[in-house]
Amino acid sequence: MKFAIAAALLSLACSAQAQMVYKCVGKGGALSYQSDPCESGVAAKAWAATPEPPPSAAQLRAREYARQRAQVESQELAARAGRWPGHSHGEAQGAAIPIGGNACAKARAERDEWLKSPQGRDAGIDGRRVWHEYVWNACK
Repeated sequence: MKFAIAAALLSLACSAQAQMVYKCVGKGGALSYQSDPCESGVAAKAWAATPEPPPSAAQLRAREYARQRAQVESQELAARAGRWPGHSHGEAQGAAIPIGGNACAKARAERDEWLKSPQGRDAGIDGRRVWHEYVWNACK
């Protein structure tokens, strides 16, 4: 049985033949790529194009697994963010609990002032992350 499958696959692999591709320059310098020789008889470039073999069953399974895994991860992240399909307008679930009062507002104001400054405008991701963590700690 395995020999028959191997023989069938081998015969399919051998039947894939290379085709010639011709790059032709037409009137006015227009380029065209075709499988027939150029009408002028002179090709700007010609090469053999071998078709890509179809994916194997294992490759197809791996692609499907990766697609399903990505979908599950996407759903999990959406659920964590409170944006699971079925929620109205993708709004987050739950309510913010104001803890820290003035400390939170003060941290946000300091961050916003820093972001408006020349140093804040030119800051990279690391500088912004420090301020994000500062505000997060003040507001939690």
